[in-house]
Formats: sequence, structure tokens, C-alpha cells
Amino acid sequence: MVRVRKRSTLLISLSVMLALSVAACDDDDEPSAEEAFCSDAAALETSVTSLADLDVVAEGTDGIEAAVGDVQSDLQDLSDSGSEVAADEIDALDDSLSGLEDSLNAAGENLTADNATDVISALGTVATSAQAVQDRFTTVCE
Repeated sequence: MVRVRKRSTLLISLSVMLALSVAACDDDDEPSAEEAFCSDAAALETSVTSLADLDVVAEGTDGIEAAVGDVQSDLQDLSDSGSEVAADEIDALDDSLSGLEDSLNAAGENLTADNATDVISALGTVATSAQAVQDRFTTVCE
């Protein structure tokens, strides 16, 4: 009796999970503008966190440039999906990324103590701007 009950419970659970999976994968359900914005904002948050956690000295300019490229791509997606929601914050983050790129270009191939300080300062500005974007999307997405 217990074995039958466990099997029935398992089958019901599997049926419910399958139904939810099918519903989640339904191609006819386009995400809403808010859902797209929130998804893009979450992706941006992940790429900014990766950039902020980067070991500048160990990764060098190539590693930083790759991480910046990820942030820029995610920022463009967020801008496309939510420019009306957080236009000022998105513009400020875009400007801070440009400042970081300028610091990276000035540093060239080799980071020194002087230009690494400039790069780290620019990373701080990016982090501050990214926090403003995150604060904005937190109020919209939660």
C-alpha cells in the first residue's frame, strides 16, 4: 500500500512538472516588456559583478577588455528592452564604460602601478553607475 502511494505521488509530481515545463516552453508566449527588461537587467548585473571581481593585475588589459565587452553587450540589450524605464541610469553606465575604455587604451598592453590605478578608479565609477541601474531595476522587477 505504501509503495503504491509513493508511486502515485511520484507520478503526480512528474505530471505536474512536465505540464509546467511545457507551459514554460510554449513558443506562443512572448515575454512582456517588463519581463524582458528584468531578464536583461539580471544579465547585466552578472556581467558587471564579473567585471568588478576581476583581478586587474592578473588579467591585464585583455581580460578587462573582454569583461567590458560582456557588460557593453548586456547594457545594449538592457537599453533595447528598457530605455524608457532607466534611460538616465543606462546612459550614465554607458558613459562610465567609455571612461574605462579610455583608461584601458591609455594603459596599453602593459599595466603599471600608475595606469592600473587609473583603470581601477574607472572600474569604481562603472560599479557606482551599475549600482544605480540595479537600484532602478530592483524597484521595477521585484
